[in-house]
Amino acid sequence: MTSQTPKRLAKGNAKILARLAFIELGWRYTELHLEAFEAETAFKANTTAENRIKNKKAWQAYIDYFKTIEGTDVFGPDISVFKNRAVKKMEKYSVDLTALPPGPVNYIDYLRTGGSARVNGKVVGFY
Repeated sequence: MTSQTPKRLAKGNAKILARLAFIELGWRYTELHLEAFEAETAFKANTTAENRIKNKKAWQAYIDYFKTIEGTDVFGPDISVFKNRAVKKMEKYSVDLTALPPGPVNYIDYLRTGGSARVNGKVVGFY
C-alpha cells in the first residue's frame, strides 16, 4: 500500500486543491505561532544571547508570514490585531541598549522602608 498525500489524491481537482492550500495557510500560521512562543519561553527560562537571537528570529518569521495570509480570509477580513500583537512582542525583544553612551547610572529609592522599588524608585541618568 502506497502512502499518498492529500495533494496527490486531489490531483486535477482544482476545488479540492484550493481548499487544501487554504488549510495549509492556517496550519503554517499555527506552526510559526507556536515556534515563536516556544522560543520566547526558552529565552525567558535562559536569557542568553543565543536564545535572544532565536527568539527574535522566530517572532520575525511569524510576523513575516502575515504577508502570505493577508487578503486570504484565513482569520477573517482583518488580521491586523494579530499582527500588531506580534510586532509589539518583537519590539520588546529588539531594544538594544548597547548603543547608549556610557555614563553613570544612579538609582534612588525614596521609600526606604519596604516600599516598592518598581513603583517608588527613580533612575537618574541612562536607564
